[in-house]
Amino acid sequence: MSRVPEVLPLLGVIASPAAPLAELESEVHAELFETGLATPTLPFDFTDYYEAEMGAGLVRRWHAATSLLPADRLPALKEASIQLESRWSEAGLRRVNVDPGYISETQLLLATTKPLPAAVYLRDGLFAVVELLYYGAAFRELPWTYPDYAAAAARGWFEPFRILFLKLRKEAAP
Repeated sequence: MSRVPEVLPLLGVIASPAAPLAELESEVHAELFETGLATPTLPFDFTDYYEAEMGAGLVRRWHAATSLLPADRLPALKEASIQLESRWSEAGLRRVNVDPGYISETQLLLATTKPLPAAVYLRDGLFAVVELLYYGAAFRELPWTYPDYAAAAARGWFEPFRILFLKLRKEAAP
């Protein structure tokens, strides 16, 4: 039996301007994983998909964990993120969208509840989809990559996350 690979968990957060990000991030640390590296808080203007539920003026931020976790923990992280989103809802509408995923040596992968064409079923109505591949010394988008992940600036922000992954993996090697 092979060992489950360790990966660097990451979290994509889209939030309503009314959602206090510092408070949300504190809950993320307590319930999902301790985060270290984070991108700046950016306007989320790649799509209006969330506006009907969460309002206008949304912001986006990505966080990377401070330590590696086994890749098979992804479904549990997604379940915890769904509970977190529910607690942050008002009148049945989300104020935050919290999507866990991970970075490995060759990919950035996200957990989702959407049975997208490129998604692979994990368990209990949860799926995973590779959003970016790492080759040729850079993250590369795929035909189905979400526009905010495909943006050149975002792919650059994931580079320090991958460097952290490689550093932590090296430190953990026997």
